[in-house]
Amino acid sequence: MYESKLYETYADADKAVERLHALGFGQDAISVVVNPDQLPDADKQMGNDGAAVGGALGAILAAAVAIGATGGAAAPLVAGPLVALLAGSAGVGLIGGSIFGGLLELGLQADDVRNALDHGGVLVAVKVASDDERAKVKAAL
Repeated sequence: MYESKLYETYADADKAVERLHALGFGQDAISVVVNPDQLPDADKQMGNDGAAVGGALGAILAAAVAIGATGGAAAPLVAGPLVALLAGSAGVGLIGGSIFGGLLELGLQADDVRNALDHGGVLVAVKVASDDERAKVKAAL
């Protein structure tokens, strides 16, 4: 079960991830979906090991996987536990073979997410184990 929020800016999403870290949620629970073409310049710079640098989101994006590009568009970068869920959705060809079909399982509309990502938005999703955790995450997001 996931709790998620779509942020209009990278900076707002980064602050939310910092709040989640303060509550004890680690990279094993936090997922991020972002358009690589919309990353701030600091996070576009890759180290020799391919890891993105910069901020709380940068640490999570270091393990990002590009999944399911369609129509010549850049594949969104996905990091965290959502990788398995969304990669599976792309594998079965939902929404033209993209990851966006998998986002329906989070209660999100594919077109809304695609549009937000194309304009610098960032999706933050947190895997929660209980209703109590969900309430804490919802407040932090």
